[in-house]
Amino acid sequence: MKTTVKVFGITALAIAGVFLTACFENFGIDTRPPPETEEIIPVDHITGIPVGSRPGLEITLSGKVTPENATNKRITWTLNENEAGATLERNKLIAEGEGNVTVTATIKDGRGEGEDYTQDFEIEISVTQIAVASVEGIPSSVQVGEYELSGKVAPTNALHKTIEWSVKDAGETG
Repeated sequence: MKTTVKVFGITALAIAGVFLTACFENFGIDTRPPPETEEIIPVDHITGIPVGSRPGLEITLSGKVTPENATNKRITWTLNENEAGATLERNKLIAEGEGNVTVTATIKDGRGEGEDYTQDFEIEISVTQIAVASVEGIPSSVQVGEYELSGKVAPTNALHKTIEWSVKDAGETG
């Protein structure tokens, strides 16, 4: 009799487990743990957009998103202020005349879920090319360590103000 009771009890327990599982599923109750959500790394800044150009020249708007490991990096461009008769198609900007053009970069969900990142860029279109005369504020020597390099282009109305850094001779540092 004890053997029968044990078998009956195990069978009853198995039937109850199947019944409860079936009931939860039938009533739409999800008993699984919630999926882990991926943390969104927000966009801080976009760089690499020219500050000037000449009429008739095509500018490809691409931009570099920082930080490099930002979750969303796809930039959509829109043309806002347009004194230079510019057109924008497929990330290509062409201005027919002189004046200022403002474009807006938008990254969907760039600040977080449901919060877009936007940044405006003003581009001066001019037939006059103002050349860079110097870059100021660069240290002539540094000690071992990490540095954030920055400098100021002179004159302030120079057409190309983006500074690209590189190491010419690493010497014994590697």
